[in-house]
Amino acid sequence: MLSDRLHSVGAREHGATEFAYPVNGPESYGVMILDNSGKPLAIVERPKRPQINLAVTELYFCDGTVIDRARDLSPSARAELEISARNNGYLADEDLHAEPLGRGFV
Repeated sequence: MLSDRLHSVGAREHGATEFAYPVNGPESYGVMILDNSGKPLAIVERPKRPQINLAVTELYFCDGTVIDRARDLSPSARAELEISARNNGYLADEDLHAEPLGRGFV
C-alpha cells in the first residue's frame, strides 16, 4: 500500500527519496537510472535517447538540508531552478534513495 511506503520513507532521518514509475515516452520526463540493487545512479531531465523508462513522479521526501541545498542552486538553461539539480546534489553525496512504484500506484 502507498501509505505504508510513505510512512517507511518518512521515517528516514537523512537524505532524500524520489518515487519513480515506469512510463511510455520517457523522453518527456525526468528519468531515474538505477543500478542492479535499486540504488540511484543518475537523474536525467528529458533524455533524448532514454535508456530506461522510470520517470520521477514529483513525489519527494527530503531531510532538513533541503533548504540550504535549494539556496545553492543556480538557474538552468531554461532559467529555472530545477528539482533534479537539487536531487543530483543528494545523489552526489550518496544520500538519494529511490522508491520505484509498480502498477496501481499512479
